[in-house]
Amino acid sequence: MNFIRYIKDRINYILSFILFCIVIIGYLHSMQINNNVIITVMIISVIFCFVSFFITYYKKNKYIKSLQNIIDNLEEKYLISEVMDKRYFSSSNV
Repeated sequence: MNFIRYIKDRINYILSFILFCIVIIGYLHSMQINNNVIITVMIISVIFCFVSFFITYYKKNKYIKSLQNIIDNLEEKYLISEVMDKRYFSSSNV
């Protein structure tokens, strides 16, 4: 999985996070909160967002590589649904 493609797939998430940041900055500014506090809150939010984003990419990329490895070793490609790990879809990793 290409990281640029992953970003394109997650563009709605990125745009909603940017909108969230704008709303929070506006709200904190209207409450007359110190600019240093606003900057700190935004830095922490961005760090958590990026960490979550990269962890999700890593897990998804790892899963896709394992599927590709399984596909490469299968003689009958249509059997992929029988051998792939179903736990990936039952958890919140996607």
